[in-house]
Amino acid sequence: MPYRGAGPALLDVIAGRIDLQFENAPSVLGHVRGGDLRGVAVGSAKRSSLFPDLPTIGDSWFGVLAPAKTPRAVVDKINAAVNKAIADVAVRKQMDALGVELIGGTPDQFAAFLKARMDELKTVSKTANLVPQ
Repeated sequence: MPYRGAGPALLDVIAGRIDLQFENAPSVLGHVRGGDLRGVAVGSAKRSSLFPDLPTIGDSWFGVLAPAKTPRAVVDKINAAVNKAIADVAVRKQMDALGVELIGGTPDQFAAFLKARMDELKTVSKTANLVPQ
């Protein structure tokens, strides 16, 4: 069921109006530690340092995107700023505490990653008969 953000969805899980929610670790960390929510699994390829007892069920990610017609020079400038920020020791420490693994890279590497994920999802969708063959 669609929600307008993590907050309303998490309130409904805590209240028992819905049974489960897929959410990122920083959004649920306090609720899990406080006992309001119980973690079932993490959406990463390896176990989370925040939730080491939970099994993994895949890989989730975040990325920085811009409109398709954004000039490459602007994209490169944004990319350089993001890579600089995620290389900062204080930023890394804070993100580690939230269970966020920072990777970085180039716009071309991210584009290749996105293409590979889309190809993978197309294959899964066809195999599961979720889209017309």
